[in-house]
Amino acid sequence: MRAHHDRAPPGTAHRAHHVHAAHAVHLELVEAHVAQPGLAELRGHVGGGGAAARRSPRMRTQRRQRGRVAEGGFAVHRRGEEEDGQRTHARRIMSAAAARSGPGDGPGAMVQSRGLNAPGGVAVRVPWVLALLGLIAPAWAGTVTGKVELVEKGGRKATDLSDVVVYVEGARVKPRPTSTTVVMKGKAFVPRVAVVPVGGTVQFPNEDPIFHNAFSVSGENHFDLELYKRPKVGMFTFQHPGVVKVYCNIHPQMSAVVLVVDNPLYTRAAPDGSFTIEGVPAGKYTVKAWQERAGEAAKDVTVTESGTAQASFALDASSYKTVPHKNKFGKDYSTDEKY
Repeated sequence: MRAHHDRAPPGTAHRAHHVHAAHAVHLELVEAHVAQPGLAELRGHVGGGGAAARRSPRMRTQRRQRGRVAEGGFAVHRRGEEEDGQRTHARRIMSAAAARSGPGDGPGAMVQSRGLNAPGGVAVRVPWVLALLGLIAPAWAGTVTGKVELVEKGGRKATDLSDVVVYVEGARVKPRPTSTTVVMKGKAFVPRVAVVPVGGTVQFPNEDPIFHNAFSVSGENHFDLELYKRPKVGMFTFQHPGVVKVYCNIHPQMSAVVLVVDNPLYTRAAPDGSFTIEGVPAGKYTVKAWQERAGEAAKDVTVTESGTAQASFALDASSYKTVPHKNKFGKDYSTDEKY
C-alpha cells in the first residue's frame, strides 16, 4: 500500500495489546449447541449476556414460583413427551463439560444438574459463565502464537513492531460489534494503524481547535466524514474486509490505515514482535501478518483442540517509498491551508 507515511508524535505510539477472541468464540460454540427448537430461554440466557436475558419476565416468574434455582443458575421448563430429546441433549452437553473438567479444576469446574429426568422440565444449576466459557469451549479451541521480524531500509531490523497485525484468515467465527478510536490531534491520526473486524466501528474524534475532514476512497469501505472540529466525533462502520487508507482532506500530511478483518481472531504484535491469538477453533487455517509498509506474509497452520500452533513471519519494508496522495476529489492538495 502506498499511503502517505507520517509517524505519530513521540509518546503517542499505540501500545500493543492482546485481543482475547476466546469469549466470542466460546459463545458461538455454545450457541450452536443450544440453538435447538424449544430451548429459546436457554439460548437467550447464555448468549444474550445482558440484563434483559437475566431478568426476563418469564425468568422472574419461574424464580418466584419455584424458589429453588440457585443464584447464578438458570431454569428452562417444558411440558410434553416431545421434549424428552431436548432434555437428553442438554444433559449430554453438561455431562460432557463435567467429564472434560475433571476433579480439582477450580470453581469453574463445578457443573451440577438436577431434575434432568423430572417430568415437565429441565432445571440446570451451574456457574454458567465459568462453565460455558471455561469448560466447554477450550476442548474445541486452541492457540496460535509466534513472532514477527521486520526489515527496514538499509537492512536494519525494526525495534518496535507494535504496528504489525496478525490475524487468522477464514475462521468461521462471527464477529461481534466492536469499536476503536483514532484521534485527530496535532494534525496527525493517533494511532496511525487501527484494526477492526467486519461490522466494527472506528470513531474519529477531533481534538484540535481547527477543522479536519477524515475520508477514504478505498473501494467498498469509502467514506467522507466532512468538516468538523473539537469536540465533535465522527465515526464509520466498516462492512467489508480489506485495507482502508484514511486521509484528511485539508492536511495532506495526515494519513492512517484501518485493517478490516473477517473475524475476531486477530491481535497486534508486542513491540518485540511476539503475539498470541487464543480461542481458535480446531482446524487448518492461514495466519497472516500485515504491516503498512511491508504488506503481508502468510503461514499455514493446523490448530488442535487445546493445542498451540506456531507461526513465524519475516516482513520486508526496505523497498517502501512514500507516494503523495490526492484529496477526496481526486485533485492535488492546495498549498494554502485555510483551516
